[in-house]
Amino acid sequence: MILAALAALFVWHPALRSCLGGEPRRALIAGLWMVATVLAMLAVETVPETPDSIIAAGLGFSAGTVAVLLTADVSVRRLPLRPSLVSALVFLVAVGISDPGRLVGTVASAGIMTLITRVLRKLSAGQLGRGDVFLSPLLGALIGWFDPWAIGTAWLITAFAAALFSCWGLLLGRIGRRSLIPYGPFLVLGAVTAIGLTIAVNP
Repeated sequence: MILAALAALFVWHPALRSCLGGEPRRALIAGLWMVATVLAMLAVETVPETPDSIIAAGLGFSAGTVAVLLTADVSVRRLPLRPSLVSALVFLVAVGISDPGRLVGTVASAGIMTLITRVLRKLSAGQLGRGDVFLSPLLGALIGWFDPWAIGTAWLITAFAAALFSCWGLLLGRIGRRSLIPYGPFLVLGAVTAIGLTIAVNP
């Protein structure tokens, strides 16, 4: 699974460089690898003791992709589109091959997550970017594989964390009322927390 995460870093490195407009600095690369490793380790901890190798690879590849996307969003507030969609498709194919019993819930969660993000993008008058919408199928699929009902939990946590961050930034004067903040990290936080809570409730 760790190897799959590192493979995602290698595959999507050109997309990251394109977003950043050149060669990333060493600190940025170090941060990317750190996040990828943490996400991959989390994926290892959240699957059964003897996970199917295809599902494990799908989770690892998704973790590495999310690390790349987080790095891009935090650095330049821009999410590359192709990695999100390709990784979502890779994970859905992995589920279809190795765990078809969960495929319907996984696909439904990906669709619901995307629909909610699209609606919020329209309501927010563009405060949410296209990249957030494209990231949603991947996160929704990951949540749905564990528990489709956890989508609601993920969104509650996402909204609360983003609101808390915005209020704190306004109080400190770090951001203005019209400032754009990277929303991707909050989407990921909501998804990872919802998955963690699902595992804790259903060990």
